[in-house]
Amino acid sequence: MIKGREPVLERISVIFQVILTLFSIFFILWISGLFAVVSVNSKNDYIIFAMITSIIWYVLLEFLKWVK
Repeated sequence: MIKGREPVLERISVIFQVILTLFSIFFILWISGLFAVVSVNSKNDYIIFAMITSIIWYVLLEFLKWVK
């Protein structure tokens, strides 16, 4: 029964890891905003970095799933 659900659980795990990565990046942005003045351009850079990182992370996790 679990074997049939394994692909779905793997997909949920990958998506959860990407969401956790995004949360971590935005948490760091929030913390850095508390202790230092962050300009708008810097925040946009963080958002672009977060989007690129999440896409790369998702692709790597999906690719490594097939390498096992």
